[in-house]
Amino acid sequence: MTFGERFMRMLVSWTRLPLWVLIWVFVFLGPVNLAGFFFLDSNLGIATAVAVVLAFGSNTWLIIANGGVSKVMAIPHLIAWIPLEIYALYQLLLTDNIMAGSNLAWFAWALVVINGISLAFDVYDTKEWRAGNRELTGFPDAEPKY
Repeated sequence: MTFGERFMRMLVSWTRLPLWVLIWVFVFLGPVNLAGFFFLDSNLGIATAVAVVLAFGSNTWLIIANGGVSKVMAIPHLIAWIPLEIYALYQLLLTDNIMAGSNLAWFAWALVVINGISLAFDVYDTKEWRAGNRELTGFPDAEPKY
């Protein structure tokens, strides 16, 4: 398979995700996590940026390696978001590092809520992947590496 064919297959796989998943990723999950780059003057912003780079980098590699989107992509989210959730809650509830009502506080709460919802999806997808559902979205006959 040429690079162009592989790229088109990855693009088709993304576009065949359910509309609600695309909306979730591109309207809620992505923007909230990318907002961490606007808070790099805080520990939470740095932690969020690191988690984004880990999750995005891992999932980009998985999409390329598999030639499309699959449930295995939930695993890097679990690895990145669970510690981030714990850290954000710690910062919000157990320290005075984040002033109530500040932009950082609003960001932190949005991060906790959005990533918390995402983690529920990721736990489900990880269970499905571990149970053998390795199908690539849009390509049920493909045999992904992971």
